[in-house]
Amino acid sequence: NGNNPILFGNLGELYHLYLKNYAASEVNYKKAISLGPNMIVFYRDLHELYKFSYKTETSAATDILKEGIARNPEAIDLMALLAQYYGEKRDAVSARAYYEKAAAEARRQGNETLALQIESDLQRLK
Repeated sequence: NGNNPILFGNLGELYHLYLKNYAASEVNYKKAISLGPNMIVFYRDLHELYKFSYKTETSAATDILKEGIARNPEAIDLMALLAQYYGEKRDAVSARAYYEKAAAEARRQGNETLALQIESDLQRLK
């Protein structure tokens, strides 16, 4: 089925990790996202392509996570991943903002344990 986001996500992974055709990987991940905008894994996978392999000197790695968060405001893992990325880039202000947003969303969802784990990550940032 040509409308199956998992098919395109798998192609994105194949092109990224095995064939090293990063442009084709990007095209397939973007297609997977367009067909399955609520499938968080594809935003994470495209983020990793941008972070490690392709367009690494651009804002693409943060832009795709922000897009995923905008489309899926309950996606705590994307918020935490973005916070971690900003922390690695020594942007403590942005990292702190996304850790706080992730912790607040975890609490809103009734997951106090996760909120405390995220706040622990935030404390290590300081």
